[in-house]
Amino acid sequence: MRPTRAGAAIVIAVALASPGGAQGVRITGTTITRYVEIRPLVRDSVPLDSTRGTGVVREAVTRGVAVQCAPGELHCRYLRSADGSASTMSLIQDIEASAWGFGAGIRAYAHLRGRASNDAGGDLWPQADDPMDVLDAYLEVDRGRLRGRAGRQWRTSGLGYYNFDGLSLLVRPIERLTVDAYGGWSLVRGLNESHTSGAIAAVEGIPPDDRALLFGVEVRGRPTTALSLAGTYQREFRSDQTAFYSDRVSADAELRVGRAASVSASLEADLATAELNEALLRGRVPLPRRITLIAEARRHLPFFELWTIWGAFSPIGYTEANGTLSWSNAPSRLTLQARGGWRRYDETDAGLAFLPLERTGWRMGADGTWRAADQWTVFAATHAELGFGAARSDVDAGVRWEPSPRLFVGARVAGFQSAYELRVGEGRVFALGLDGGVRLGAETRIVGDVTMYRHGYSDGAPSTDWSQTRASLRIEWTIGRDPGEPEDDS
Repeated sequence: MRPTRAGAAIVIAVALASPGGAQGVRITGTTITRYVEIRPLVRDSVPLDSTRGTGVVREAVTRGVAVQCAPGELHCRYLRSADGSASTMSLIQDIEASAWGFGAGIRAYAHLRGRASNDAGGDLWPQADDPMDVLDAYLEVDRGRLRGRAGRQWRTSGLGYYNFDGLSLLVRPIERLTVDAYGGWSLVRGLNESHTSGAIAAVEGIPPDDRALLFGVEVRGRPTTALSLAGTYQREFRSDQTAFYSDRVSADAELRVGRAASVSASLEADLATAELNEALLRGRVPLPRRITLIAEARRHLPFFELWTIWGAFSPIGYTEANGTLSWSNAPSRLTLQARGGWRRYDETDAGLAFLPLERTGWRMGADGTWRAADQWTVFAATHAELGFGAARSDVDAGVRWEPSPRLFVGARVAGFQSAYELRVGEGRVFALGLDGGVRLGAETRIVGDVTMYRHGYSDGAPSTDWSQTRASLRIEWTIGRDPGEPEDDS
């Protein structure tokens, strides 16, 4: 475990939160173990005289793959899928602890994640070499109009998910309005590491050489019961204050019309590059005969922080439109949905002048759920997508038996077919799976599943067999009472 000031503070706080020193402690745990069969990458080589081209990167004539040829060596090397599959298991343990009773409105909270895997999993599972992470760890003081937090915190806003080590202060100046200011040491999204960590240096040719500081302000308001508004401004900059890592702003709004209709919009912009990364407009309209229409229009341009080189490659954005029609009968025993979408990518300036690249794609699908009886539910779904050089379609169907709220057992069959990019061949995968769950008491639940996948290919498709078995087991448990429950005097 990598110690941090925030982590140390919350560990001490939770340790002090014993029954004699606090009014209550609640600990929630989620244990997940997964079994996967996968084909790892292995190193291979071809003779130098069987390659085409010059320089370090060439093409292997007989195999049609790119290879790397080091100066002075007679063989060129590349990575390929192994001839046989390898199995691996991983274990993820999440622990959430909340302690209260130190004083009016004072609370301590921590969310820790531990990881473990077998020997083969070290190279196959992301962050398998990182046994412990502190996702959240803070002390909170809530005084009605003011709420302060100190420690490691998650931020969820229109800009996505960020976490940092620092302080936040939320102010409620009037009813239905909140202003939340926050700042501290920024952590790389998804890694819970600083920008100068070895995890970044391992994959970036020019990694950041200085930590980042984060500052942001989020404003949320509800002028009426039907209208909600939110806006966020956030900046990340080097701790020596010589450059930005990101400078972003977002805005969100939702208007409810009647009991079921609504209109929502959201925007995300990169102020450092003066680019609009996201613009979304979505509407929900109830129609006669229990039909609901959901339609959305979206403009998207990938966002890259300024410290990474990937933003220099002019990422291509796209415009899309999507729609969904749903219907359910009076007792809601039968629900049907139909979906469709269209997407068009920006000009890539690639391809041939007399044969430009196709930039549009379509997708469509449908699904349904039928509650055949009080204990039986049947579902089915299909989806198809057609894009440049490739296409994919899939089907999924299953049944679930729930004899009581504490127990369920299900089975499903699935399959999907892919037409490989710019190739004639096709690949098909068929799957058969079982799942089930049981609740042991009020605070413990066990859920598991196992699925077998069988891969076939034809018409000159790549002949790597990806057949495999996957399984998972999830255990959820809780110790301690809910803060809203009365204390047991026994």
